[in-house]
Amino acid sequence: MGFKQMLNKTCVIRRFTSTAKDAHGNPIKVWSDLAIDVACRLQARRGRETTQPVQVVVGTHTLFLEPRDITEKDQVVIGGDTFEVLFVEDAAGQGHHLEIDLELVKE
Repeated sequence: MGFKQMLNKTCVIRRFTSTAKDAHGNPIKVWSDLAIDVACRLQARRGRETTQPVQVVVGTHTLFLEPRDITEKDQVVIGGDTFEVLFVEDAAGQGHHLEIDLELVKE
């Protein structure tokens, strides 16, 4: 089975844009869709639960994509879940595919 046939989901890649500032001068986080219906494969790695200061579940995942524009400043949305991009790696440096470390936080 080829790599493209293993991509069994689609995702949206979002990029942070700052167009305004709050009352304290901090940028307001506005996310814009950079790419939609991107073929991907999501693999869960591990999860944990924490209760400080509120109860949350944190999961780490690996996302597999064909090479494209994505950085550690982006988000990935799959279904109803939004993941933060932690690290983008060109697998084996061959330009064949990307392996992207993601983090999911749910309250």
